[in-house]
Amino acid sequence: MRNEGAFERFLFSLPRTPEHPCSYYPDRRARLQAFLFDMRFPPDCVDVLLHRGFRRSGNFHYRTACPSCNACLGYRVPVSSFRLTRSQRRVARRNRALERTVISPPDPSAEKEALYLRYQYRQHFLRPGPVKAASEFHTGRTLRVMHQQMYTGSENSVEMEWRRDGSLVGFAVFDVGRSTLSAVYSVYEPDQGRLSPGTFIILEAIRWARECGLTWVNLGHCIPGHPKMEYKRRFGPAEILDPAAGTWVPSDRFMASWRGPCAGS
Repeated sequence: MRNEGAFERFLFSLPRTPEHPCSYYPDRRARLQAFLFDMRFPPDCVDVLLHRGFRRSGNFHYRTACPSCNACLGYRVPVSSFRLTRSQRRVARRNRALERTVISPPDPSAEKEALYLRYQYRQHFLRPGPVKAASEFHTGRTLRVMHQQMYTGSENSVEMEWRRDGSLVGFAVFDVGRSTLSAVYSVYEPDQGRLSPGTFIILEAIRWARECGLTWVNLGHCIPGHPKMEYKRRFGPAEILDPAAGTWVPSDRFMASWRGPCAGS
């Protein structure tokens, strides 16, 4: 890409946000490098963003730049070397009857809104306790988050839907670069836990990336030891973005020498 160098210089020149509470560890403070952009990027620019550790939520593009912690590790799976584990093979078999459709650009619908509400209520509002959840769950606000997070700024994205006997059971949005597929957000029927739908969606993303000749599937931040953010380590072999060197290295080699969160740059 002719302007790749200029784009990288722009990314590195971004100021850091003021400190704010961390989304994963309430006792820690977080900072970001971020910018807003709601137009289509050239595919090479999408790759630059992902190679440099940027994530997207709506039209908000960001990467962590925390003052005293580097626990959020970029995690990607090289498609050509990915190997299914025994349990992942079982997940694939249990879900083989699902029908997948790929949509571009992503397209919201009332059916997806209903599934999103069920998913959010079960996954994020019932777990703290049903009384507290019922008093806090706000349908309109939740749907606004859905549209902002999954359908705003999605000009470089595809959406995958999965159906069983015609009924929607899951959908997910992915950004697509020249060589990388990047997970943005996924939703699935919350009462299908025994089918491991979250695992299945990642397996489907890797399968689709292989079909399209892409090199990597970027799964976003992996946080070793975190109960909700360590699951990505089950997909490999993989690479981790070394926060000190700014380069991608084999995950097993990185983790062998990693000493846990420490002062960031």
